[in-house]
Amino acid sequence: MLRRLWLALSIVAVAGLIVVAGASGGRATSVEFSWAMVGPGAPAPPASDIVLSNCGGVPSGMWVRGTGVWTLFSPTGSGAIQSMAHGTAVDSAGDTYRWNYHQSIQPMNDGVHSRVVDDFVLSGRGSASGIHSHFIAIIEGTSLEESPTFELLHLLGDPFNCDPL
Repeated sequence: MLRRLWLALSIVAVAGLIVVAGASGGRATSVEFSWAMVGPGAPAPPASDIVLSNCGGVPSGMWVRGTGVWTLFSPTGSGAIQSMAHGTAVDSAGDTYRWNYHQSIQPMNDGVHSRVVDDFVLSGRGSASGIHSHFIAIIEGTSLEESPTFELLHLLGDPFNCDPL
């Protein structure tokens, strides 16, 4: 329940950022945030904006917490939406990581659908290194959260449980 609440709040924040970016002529809008991925049997992670409790890439008994900056922009007149984020992470054993995220939503020529490309990578020296989730999908409109359709074209990893954005 709490995860759904955080997800809903994140969606509202992203929608607000998109409106601000669009109204500002395509300038980027950034926000700091945190996330945590929790392996089976792990103690509770430090407080985070988003908590993913079912990521199979995190070893049992461990959690990983990331912090960073999320930037959204909508280039003027293109209808495209770009979202990028990056930062650092630490796991419950004290190992450190770097992570990167990118999402692109590009309207298609039919005026109805958009192509979504979403990618998240966690790399570092700890045992959770190598988490990589990626998908390409076709949706109706330009909002992944509000689209009535989601046609998955390509899938790598587990973006639904191991992608904090």
